[in-house]
Parts: sequence; structure tokens; C-alpha cells
Amino acid sequence: MSDEELDDLFRKSAERYEPPFDEEAWEAMEQRLDSRRTIWARMKRFIPLLLLALLVSVGAWWQLANEPAAPSEKIRTAEEDTAGQDTRSWGQKSESKVAALPELSPEPVQPPSSNKGTVNVAPVKAVSSKTPEVIAKRGVPVKPLVSVATEVKQRVPSMATNVGDTAGAGARLKAHLPDSVSQVALQKAAQPEAPDSSSQKPKVKEQAFLKNITLSLVLAPDFTTVRFREPDQISLNAGLLVSVPLSSRFSLVTGVIGANKVYYTEAKEYEPYPGYWTGKSLPDEIEATCQVLDIPLNLQYLVWKHGKNKVYVQAGVSSYLMLHEKYTYTYEHAGQDTYSKSWEISNRNRHWFGMQNLSVGYTRRLSPAFVVGAEPFVKIPLSSIGEGQVKLTSAGIFFTAGYTLDR
Repeated sequence: MSDEELDDLFRKSAERYEPPFDEEAWEAMEQRLDSRRTIWARMKRFIPLLLLALLVSVGAWWQLANEPAAPSEKIRTAEEDTAGQDTRSWGQKSESKVAALPELSPEPVQPPSSNKGTVNVAPVKAVSSKTPEVIAKRGVPVKPLVSVATEVKQRVPSMATNVGDTAGAGARLKAHLPDSVSQVALQKAAQPEAPDSSSQKPKVKEQAFLKNITLSLVLAPDFTTVRFREPDQISLNAGLLVSVPLSSRFSLVTGVIGANKVYYTEAKEYEPYPGYWTGKSLPDEIEATCQVLDIPLNLQYLVWKHGKNKVYVQAGVSSYLMLHEKYTYTYEHAGQDTYSKSWEISNRNRHWFGMQNLSVGYTRRLSPAFVVGAEPFVKIPLSSIGEGQVKLTSAGIFFTAGYTLDR
């Protein structure tokens, strides 16, 4: 017998051999695998929640650490100190100016017309016409000083009044003394005008909550695989996303994305239920084409902003609604022609929050309303996906074009 005939004999014998099926052994193995899968599945369900909590905690701490203190008390104290210094300084300069006023020129007093009595009045100095009209104090104009009551009173000596006509002398003396209205005007003129504090008021921080909502059209090519193994076909994604600001740095992003997932896998990764391949011939390859509705729910954090440019990170979960699934089994046996068989399923599988989303994005604002950007992403399974219960993964890049609704 030749070597070729011997090899052919061994091959046929191996193909026809079917090992005995021990149901108890398989059940024990399934229990062990199910226990491990259950523990790991329970742990993995908390991973996105822990990541979201960590991201929110870090962002909140960062925002509180960088939040400036309320400036109202500091500004009020600074204004009071400045006003006090200005008043003291202006008072000192005003005293020096008043002291430097020119001497009052004497004006003779006419003798009384009647011989009933005389009033001896010392000459009173009139205010010189050369009194400065503006006292410069930081550019604040001051009304002209008409007369200084205190100086006039200090320069009027004691008067010896005889019994006689004092009314005329009193009237003439009153003409040289400023009345109360003049004194009030002088005091008001001496007071510097308070600086306008409207320009020093702290700017009120605008609330970003539910403001400037952005609608974005997204288009993304990606590689869909099982456990990130052997990427072969490119899948296409397209949809509409809505970004709702929660604060100056955090935003909530959701929407709807339609995807056509195309991938290949081995039979050992495709198992609709435990023991599915028991007693069956394993296909050499399984091709899957699935139409999926992706509903993301992500939390976005603004990392950097400069002018019209922004960089952000994003994390969250997605729900996969399997609209249509088609699976093709391909068999390749030696000495036989390659053949395949297909089967299809529609609207059977729903995987709520079954995918974890992680991404980093960059956007640039073209105008106050329009923005474009790019966002590389990965999708990691939190549960088995599709009829074949595979660990479906995706990696690609979103290209976005957004419109901001300003309100």
C-alpha cells in the first residue's frame, strides 16, 4: 500500500470517527464554565458604571479646584480702601491749596450816615479773582471756590460796637460772609466724585446647563470583529447624535446610529446555546452580516479648549437592537467540494446596554453655529451579541458635522 493510500485511509477513518458522548461529563463541564461566566459577567456589568463614576468624580474635583472665589468682598474692600486713600489725599491737597490762596484785599467800610453811633470794623479781605477753578485730583473736576468761610471768620477781628446805627454795618459785613448755601456748595465741591464701580462688578458666570444643544450627523467606517481578532471587512455606520450640556465641561450625548456589521468568526466562538455543536460537523468559517440599531448613552468631558478648537473624552454604553441577522456556514473537507448554507433571523435579539463605548474626539468651530470634528472610538462587549452569542467588538472613527441651537 502506497503512502498516499495510507494517508487517505487514515483521513477517512478520522472523519468518520465519532467519539462517545458522555452526558454527565458535559453537564459537569457546562456547570463549571457557567459559574465562571456568571461571576465574570456580573463583574463586567459594573465596569462602565465605575468608569462613569470615576470620570464624574475627577471632573467635579477639577471644576471645584479651579473655580475662582467670589470676588464681591475683595472688590468692595478694595473700593473702600481706594476711596479712603483718595479722600485723605484729596483733603491734604485741598488744605494745601486753601492755605496757598492769595491774600484777601482790604475793602474800606463806609462810615455810618447817622450820628447815632459808630461801628469800628477791621478791614475784611475779599477773595481774589485769581482763585483756581479746578483742583486736580485724578482728573476729577472740582467746582470753583467762591469764598472760604473759615478763613474769612478767622480774619475778622473783634469789633467794638457803639450804640448807634449797627444795622448798616451788619448788612455790609454780611455781604462779605458766605451764606449757608455757599458753604453747602463748597462742601459738595470739596468731595471727590465716587468712581464708577459698574466696570468693576464681577462678571456673572453664564449657566451652561441645557444651553447650546448640538445636533450632529455622524458617519463612521469601522472594523467589526470577534474579540478584536483578524479584522477583514469594513462596516459602515451613520446616524444622528444630540449633545446636551450639563455644565461648562460635561455633556450628555445620545442618539441613533444605523450600522451594517460584517464579520467572520470560527465555529468555537459561535454558540447560540451550550452544546449547540454537539454531534454536528463544525464549519470552517462563519460569515455574519447584521443590520444593527445602535443607541448610545455617553458622558462627554471637555479636556482642552483653545479658541475654536476642543478636545474631549467620552465614555458610556450602547444598546444593540438586532434588526436583521444573516449567518453563512462554509465547509471545506478534503476530497469534497466546498459548500455553504445560510440562515436568517429578524427582530429577535435586543441587547440593552450590552456595549461599552470609549472615545477621544476633536472638534473645530467653523462659525457660531457649525462645527466639524473627528472621534476615534472602540466598542467593547459587556454581554454576548446576536444569535450566535459572540463577543462582538468594533473599532473605527466617527466623522461629525454639527449644528448648535443657541437659546
